[in-house]
Amino acid sequence: MAAVNVTAASVHMSSDARELLNQTYPGYNTECRGEVIIKGKGVMETYWLLGRDQIQNNSA
Repeated sequence: MAAVNVTAASVHMSSDARELLNQTYPGYNTECRGEVIIKGKGVMETYWLLGRDQIQNNSA
């Protein structure tokens, strides 16, 4: 897994949140952070939100 350069303002999400994001708003890039111990939940796979795909606008 490649290291991601994240900042303090980075969005950290669960796999359920990532799935909902991809279904509702396709085109966002995420990267797996790996398994993290979440208080009250146990071990969960989590993701960083990296940003949105660049959309090509070819209309003239």
